Amino acid sequence: MTSIGKNYKGWTLCCLILIGWLCPPTFAGTGTTPGICASREQYLADQILQRVNAFRMARNCSALTKNRLLEAAASRHSIDMVQLRYFSHTSPTPGRSRPMERVNSEGYSCSVISENLFAAQGIDDAAFPELCVESWSQSSGHLRNMLDEKVVEIGLGVATDSAGETFVTAVFAKP
Repeated sequence: MTSIGKNYKGWTLCCLILIGWLCPPTFAGTGTTPGICASREQYLADQILQRVNAFRMARNCSALTKNRLLEAAASRHSIDMVQLRYFSHTSPTPGRSRPMERVNSEGYSCSVISENLFAAQGIDDAAFPELCVESWSQSSGHLRNMLDEKVVEIGLGVATDSAGETFVTAVFAKP
């Protein structure tokens, strides 16, 4: 074997290890592959969306459509809560204090908006989405937001802090 061949195989092995580390093939014993390089946070957001829609449809409400601008606003709020160490619908970040400001800053105009938050630590990824939706269903305000027939779109943002606490922001809206 030539030195080029050895280097090539070493480079391939290094890339495969790196890809395996950055993009694990399954999440938390679910046995599912979320897609090429999908982050844990995106995987959880997608799973929460599926459960919110199943919850709505079981109660004769239409499914919500994922909106990338709402998703950006929700993600930024979850990241903001992690970075600034707070848990609230009101952000200390100027210009992003309230849900309406956050979605407007992403270029989304809406006639109806509501927001649900959830945070937990030490929960298996496979159980996390169900726990999140179940928690919202136990709160009259969060339940009302999930089942509001006026909203047609949703954005979910998930962020995890260095201690392993995971924060979820769900933005429900109608353009």
